[in-house]
Amino acid sequence: MQKFLPFFAIILLSFAPHKFYVSKTMVEYNARTQGFEVTCKFFTDDLEKVISRMNGSALKLGEGEISKAEQLIEEHIQSHFKMWFDDQLVVMRYVGKEVEADMTYCYLEFFRSPQFHALKIEQTCLMEDFPDQQNIVDVKAEGTTSTVVLSSAKKSDIIFR
Repeated sequence: MQKFLPFFAIILLSFAPHKFYVSKTMVEYNARTQGFEVTCKFFTDDLEKVISRMNGSALKLGEGEISKAEQLIEEHIQSHFKMWFDDQLVVMRYVGKEVEADMTYCYLEFFRSPQFHALKIEQTCLMEDFPDQQNIVDVKAEGTTSTVVLSSAKKSDIIFR
């Protein structure tokens, strides 16, 4: 019986809610399309809590009114994730989402040159509902990757080249 105790502990822990709040956003220039591809990776249960609050009632991703969930996710990301290349606000197009197990991947895109002197990033997704939320943003363009970690104490940062 003691041989199986670690196995059962791992199974039970896999169903426990996570105790940390973090998201990962990757912004990458695609030379073939001459545009930037953006992937925001969120814990599904955290994103569901945010869109349920916005909706006024419980809303699950991948169930029921999918278009309503898509609309609320797009609205949340568009109002909480912003980028300025050399003081010019970028207009991003929401492409869609994929839900895989406990993670949700949201996709956006925008088209512009990868050259810039200063890039300001503001990423406050999920922070209204989770004050301890940290949003990690990687920007990859022209062979270099820059990373910023944003939180409720530091909601934006600037990458200089």
